[in-house]
Amino acid sequence: MKNTLKDWGKGLLWSTRSISLSADAMLIGFLTFFCTDTLGLNIGVIGTLLLVAKIVDAITNFVFAYIVDNFHFKSGKGRPYEILLIPAWIVTFLLFGIPLGWTAVVQYVAVFVLYTLIVSVFHTALYCTEPIYFNHAIKDESERMNIQTVNGMVTVLSFMMVGIVLPILMGKFWGQPNMWVKISMVIGVPCMVIGMVRYFLFREVDTDEVQAKAQKITIADAIHGMITNKYVLMIAGIYFVVNLVGGFGSATTYYFTYIVGDIEKMAVINSFGFVAFIIMPICALLAKKFDKSKIMAGFLLVGALGNLIKYFAGTNMALLTVGSILGGVVTHPVAIFGNLMLIDCMDFGEWKNKKRLEGAIFAASGLGSTVGAGAGNAVLGFILNLFGYDGMAATQTASALFGIRLTFALLPVIFYVIAAIIMFVYDLEKKLPAIRSELAATK
Repeated sequence: MKNTLKDWGKGLLWSTRSISLSADAMLIGFLTFFCTDTLGLNIGVIGTLLLVAKIVDAITNFVFAYIVDNFHFKSGKGRPYEILLIPAWIVTFLLFGIPLGWTAVVQYVAVFVLYTLIVSVFHTALYCTEPIYFNHAIKDESERMNIQTVNGMVTVLSFMMVGIVLPILMGKFWGQPNMWVKISMVIGVPCMVIGMVRYFLFREVDTDEVQAKAQKITIADAIHGMITNKYVLMIAGIYFVVNLVGGFGSATTYYFTYIVGDIEKMAVINSFGFVAFIIMPICALLAKKFDKSKIMAGFLLVGALGNLIKYFAGTNMALLTVGSILGGVVTHPVAIFGNLMLIDCMDFGEWKNKKRLEGAIFAASGLGSTVGAGAGNAVLGFILNLFGYDGMAATQTASALFGIRLTFALLPVIFYVIAAIIMFVYDLEKKLPAIRSELAATK
């Protein structure tokens, strides 16, 4: 019990970066709404630009995989990149500070350049190196599970708190000059400070060993190691789906603005993120009896059911609340098990290809996450544009309202079911004991 409490304390400290990055990601999720309803830009064009940025991101994932696997700093393999959190927030402030007086073309260019810097450079580096830092800083398996459980709970709590605060701030600053600058600064400045705490508290414990065993890894090695590892592709697929649906997150803002008719009621829905404190420990307990992949599959199906309820909820806050709670449980097992399963995939990749490609393995998950989020934003933009959404209109057409409902709830149902099927056929956990025994014998 004493060790568990100690691990949970370490988990809280480890989670400081997750708090900051979650807040930044949540704020970026409102970018489409900012572009359409503040800058007055076309949602279809914005969706296209965000998708192109994610294509750039696909390239930078491989670049960072190469850098991480070939350049070993004295302070560690993943830890040095934590410092990129600071420029990530600074560029976020600039993004939401794009002046209304600029021409549309200049605004489009500014959105693309700043958004690409945030998600395709800073966020990519941070997400790619997060599990590598964890792998080299925390070595005990039981401690890893406890810390990831706490980290997952804190991450969800961070999203919940920002989800509550953002609509309130939007209501408070609505119509004021530089509304979004004020919102981003209120959230971002303290989060930027909090996010750097972990860097000073956790050191990688095997930096000398890692440098001694370092192999020369080419980009071709990284690509080959990624595409020949079917299990990491499956995990990347799960990250893609979860972040794709997360990319539809702006649809919630549109839904409460134009269908429910009260943006501040969105805070009520977001406040139920506290259920993570019930579900996260349950996930950890279930992992003692069931494969992590099967637990994920079950939660994905629950998430699909929740979104189906949301689709038929209309303005009924009770049904919207129940549907949102069930629809949101998907993120919990992914937050706990994702990095642990990627470490499993790393062992499989080393067994299969005879090279330990940490950067490539974790870049695959980063690729799934960032491309999924970008695709979600793009699909949201394409669909709302297709159905005639106009950000400058006081009211929306019936067709535009259906487009909002489609991205808000129905599409997540389809994607969650597909992801559940992927997890039902994932069987690496049954093969791992033999693989690790063989690796140990080889070493």
